[in-house]
Amino acid sequence: MVSLLLGFIAFILAYQEEKNDNSSMLRLKKASINDLPLIMKLFRRVKMSLEAEGLTFYSGDYPNETDFRDDIEKGTLYIGKQNGMIVAMASVSFSIIDEFYAKSHDEAKVLSLLALTGAKDGEDALIIHRLMVDPIYQRHGLGKEMLQYLESLYPHRLYLLITYKDNTPAVPFYLHNGFTYAGDITPEYGIVPPMSFPLFFKR
Repeated sequence: MVSLLLGFIAFILAYQEEKNDNSSMLRLKKASINDLPLIMKLFRRVKMSLEAEGLTFYSGDYPNETDFRDDIEKGTLYIGKQNGMIVAMASVSFSIIDEFYAKSHDEAKVLSLLALTGAKDGEDALIIHRLMVDPIYQRHGLGKEMLQYLESLYPHRLYLLITYKDNTPAVPFYLHNGFTYAGDITPEYGIVPPMSFPLFFKR
């Protein structure tokens, strides 16, 4: 009798989770490996939309499935689901030197970056990257919801992000959501020739 009751409870919980996943409301959560196929579908939709606008910064090998898989395994990829689809996602990291200067591990470069933001001693950073929203759902506040969700998970941080210089639609979005342009930085991404990126911060 107890086993039947437990089985029934498990069924109800599973049904409720599936119902929530297919809700018209945005459901934000940490991604799991089971989400990877839908994550890749979202990325392809975003990539195609950008290329249609002449923006080709995702046309190479970055990011690829391995990058998303690594983020999932590290527990740093977050998604938004609506109507059974993944319609928004973003990754986070916590180390400026590992994110931007992993090749040289040059502390002076980290200090220079922090100086651009007026960072305080001991201030923890949260780097937000690969924020993507399904083209069909853009301009409906989903990107803002994702940012607010990350800020609620990691409060009282120095929030950092960079974007490609030709990603002009992103700049007003970040400014509208409280970020400030700090200046350009040149991460050690192995790009030849080295490329600079606009840096934005919020606290």
